[in-house]
Amino acid sequence: MTTPRNDIREPQYLGVDVAGAANTWMAVLVRIHGRPLLPQPPHRASLAGVVAYAQANPVVAAAIDAQLTWAASEEEDSGFRRCDRALRRMLPAEARNWVASQNSLMAVPVRGRQLAECLSPTVGTIIETHPQAGLCFGDESTLEGIKRYRSRQGEERWILLRARSRKPSAKWRQ
Repeated sequence: MTTPRNDIREPQYLGVDVAGAANTWMAVLVRIHGRPLLPQPPHRASLAGVVAYAQANPVVAAAIDAQLTWAASEEEDSGFRRCDRALRRMLPAEARNWVASQNSLMAVPVRGRQLAECLSPTVGTIIETHPQAGLCFGDESTLEGIKRYRSRQGEERWILLRARSRKPSAKWRQ
């Protein structure tokens, strides 16, 4: 489903959920006339397909759902970085497992770093993201939907979270 090139010349923003070879997902967001548009809605893609898309289009930033950094000074048997532990403490108790240990994710951190390295010559900004946690911080009322955005039963099911004009809850504005 990944189209290598499109005719959209506005800056494009790439999101990638790195998983196994047959279960990596990407989406592209662009703003046209002040409105968000998904020229590439969420779909499965190979890492090579993601890179080819970024090389053929004006992708200015990529958010990768995988650990992109590691420091030997932080490594413990648990595989959690200090930033992982801090993020887990900020989340509601029932959502803390959204931030996983590098040890539990098998190839995800390696594939994420490979993708970041391959994108770096053409994409100016590459960040690590935790989409579930980020959505939770934006609007607590979506917590139940966010918890169900992927089903472990069979095919992945994506839900659309309605954009809301409400301000973030006071809990997350600190």
